[in-house]
Amino acid sequence: MIPISRARAHWYRKQGILTPSGAPVAEVLSRTGWLRTLGGIEAYLGLRARCQGFEPARLDAELGRGVWITYAVRGCVYLVPRADLPLAMRVAEGQWKKRALRDLEKVGVPEQEVQDLGELAMAALNSSPSSTQALRKALPEGAVRSLGEAGKKLGMSSALPTALRFLEFAGRIQRQTHTGRADTEHYRWTVCTAHPLHDDDPGHDSAQHARALA
Repeated sequence: MIPISRARAHWYRKQGILTPSGAPVAEVLSRTGWLRTLGGIEAYLGLRARCQGFEPARLDAELGRGVWITYAVRGCVYLVPRADLPLAMRVAEGQWKKRALRDLEKVGVPEQEVQDLGELAMAALNSSPSSTQALRKALPEGAVRSLGEAGKKLGMSSALPTALRFLEFAGRIQRQTHTGRADTEHYRWTVCTAHPLHDDDPGHDSAQHARALA
């Protein structure tokens, strides 16, 4: 049996805590693992333990370039290096899509309606980046219908967030923070011009995803 002290030493070493690195944030994340972020300062604290002389501006400078904020495993949001973004997004999509389609069926929203709503959102986003709330107001009247009490029970006031998530998983739009920092839960959507999924899509093989994660 391995003593807990040795196990902890192994964890610390693999996570880069014993030997903080001066490498770029993306490289540190690639070597030590993705960092979960809930819109607070936890990503900055995690990197401070893993990066020599870490300053918040190091992470801010790499957001949307070498480092991305995205849904990944267990439906949670993580800070991941750009090279791992396709894997993170495909894993998240695989865990989310069946439930999303089932919920849409429960509230009587056909998939075609979601696709049409997504195209309206794309047309609006081609003009300028926008938050979900601002998009809802900018779209044609009646395009975003209320899902009523049935939707409330499932946490779905409308199908717009679902339509945006489909666009995100298709690599057509990406999320950006309003502040350019990781310590916020407020995002805006922008159209992708260059996206890792365009070149490095790992496909939808869940067994392959599991091997890659392991």
